[in-house]
Amino acid sequence: MKKIKIIPMLIAASLTFTAAGCGNQQAANSAEIEEKINALENKLDAIMAQVSDSTEPTEADTEERELSDSEKQEVDEIVEHNIAEVAIEEEDAYPNVDDLGSDTTALSLNIPESELSEASLLFKTTDLDGNTVTSDIFMDYDITIMHIWGTYCGPCIEEMDKYAKFYDSIPSNINLVGLVVDVYDGYEDNVDYAKEILGSADADFQNLRTSESLYELEDEIDYIPSSVLVDRSGRIIGEILEGESFEATRERLNEYIG
Repeated sequence: MKKIKIIPMLIAASLTFTAAGCGNQQAANSAEIEEKINALENKLDAIMAQVSDSTEPTEADTEERELSDSEKQEVDEIVEHNIAEVAIEEEDAYPNVDDLGSDTTALSLNIPESELSEASLLFKTTDLDGNTVTSDIFMDYDITIMHIWGTYCGPCIEEMDKYAKFYDSIPSNINLVGLVVDVYDGYEDNVDYAKEILGSADADFQNLRTSESLYELEDEIDYIPSSVLVDRSGRIIGEILEGESFEATRERLNEYIG
């Protein structure tokens, strides 16, 4: 019986990996794979029915009821196929926004009025190159993602390449800017290090220095990385994504698409 019990576990594993792969890859749902799984399930049902008719199957019975080598290989191939599908990195498959590929056509957005803050985020500061930047930059985009990070923040540095790839793929009516909490307007401390981090990640989006006009926003945040979504008039959309990952930021943006 031990050998027979192994068989349903193996098929269950293949079904589990198939279900997991379905969420991300259409190939895991192919008719061919489903047909193979159904055929193997039918064989398993027949085997278990035979076993139930015999309280003490002989060793010969057990051997006869095992899947053949070719059938076992089919199961292994199904499992391996779906493991490969699940292993594909999500960062290369951004739903909704990044399915556009190189198409940067403006997306239709749906932002409920109830999601918008009453007051607008207004500021004046400089970017890492010393250029003056104000909240007027919001006016050119339906949504601006302000990504708040610091040069001392390990998680911020680790996921910077994700924001870099994201920026290269977002449509024309959405923008991404960074706000570096430990680089201050009027001071050069940490500027070179911030540029080094961005350069290593091939991040081309604009990054701002902290100024007095941004203290109020930063006072609401205890943890970084964080992100804020802002509309054309500077009103914050929804809640501040405090201490949240890139994936959470991307998912929040997707809520307003369509």
